[in-house]
Amino acid sequence: MLFSVLNLLFNFLKTKFIFRCDAGNIPEIGTGHVSRCLLIAKSLIKENICCKDEIIFATRKDGPFSLGFKTINESKFRAVCTEDNFLIPNSKIESETLSEHCHGVIILDRLKTEAKFIKNLRFKGNKVLTLDDQGSGAIEANLSINAILDPIKFKKNILTGYKYLVIDEDNISAKLKSKTNSDNKFKIFASFGGYDHFGYLEKILKMIEKNICDGSRGFEYRLIGQLDFIKIRENKLKIDDLNKISDNNIFFYSKPKNFYQLMAESDLAIVNGGLTIFDTIARCVPSIGLPQYEHQLKTLQKLEKEGLVCLVSNIINFSENELYERFSLLIKNSNIRNQIKLNCKGKIDGHGTKRITFLLNNLLKNR
Repeated sequence: MLFSVLNLLFNFLKTKFIFRCDAGNIPEIGTGHVSRCLLIAKSLIKENICCKDEIIFATRKDGPFSLGFKTINESKFRAVCTEDNFLIPNSKIESETLSEHCHGVIILDRLKTEAKFIKNLRFKGNKVLTLDDQGSGAIEANLSINAILDPIKFKKNILTGYKYLVIDEDNISAKLKSKTNSDNKFKIFASFGGYDHFGYLEKILKMIEKNICDGSRGFEYRLIGQLDFIKIRENKLKIDDLNKISDNNIFFYSKPKNFYQLMAESDLAIVNGGLTIFDTIARCVPSIGLPQYEHQLKTLQKLEKEGLVCLVSNIINFSENELYERFSLLIKNSNIRNQIKLNCKGKIDGHGTKRITFLLNNLLKNR
């Protein structure tokens, strides 16, 4: 008993940062929140602000949330050992659980926090930073970073803009292989994150089938599939059938290590409206944006107005015909693709993760 208490106290004292985020196979969650927090955590270590064992993650782990817990474990970060009902978003028990495991800086990555919840965390001596928070808690946090979504109010503690986008900086700064197109193939990249809520990949396969049946040749399709084993198997069978009537240029990947390389080398990307759309913009890859949720639709509408992407439709559950029309427009019109490339150039500098890392360091020093 004494050992357990001492161990808990030791972990409490050494923990400088705690990340509260979830990932799961359910709407509005996906994998983006955990992916973004992992990038920030790795940056804190890279910049010598803390050691790996001074960071801890708090995430739900049961049922559909097992995806996030598994991802964090694979990254070898510590995770809070507790039941999911102790991490109910914005609850009193959640604030108590987080405060018990950290007396430093708490990073919250969720769509909405509540003011009372943030006040409770700060009352217990914690510094709080929220990410893309559209809830009332944003104005109560020490800092709120809204790189993508607009806050409900604009206050001095809320920082906005693409300069704070969290994307994989190593893959931006690394010298990506130049696309030679020696095989003269038009390369198409498609990805929908860890949770394809509306089955967009199936619509992509039907789009490819229609393109083949229309007599189009000279394409290479790079499809990044869902993480679910059954879905992966189903999609591979469909791709095998399509390859029999095409040039065998449809490739299916699950969690490829060269994800960003596949993206950067492509002539066109088809992705959802989450973090991945900003990866394509940073790499100046013309993209068709597919909204999965209302907040993604608003993001894509804003990006299209800026000339950075091509939005498939102004409704979420769009038709297969709408997708094919947009696809046909972009593959046939190099002027549109070149203009999108030009608009994207320099729009995202890739240093957002580092900026947030230094802001977290300042919060830690001033706690």
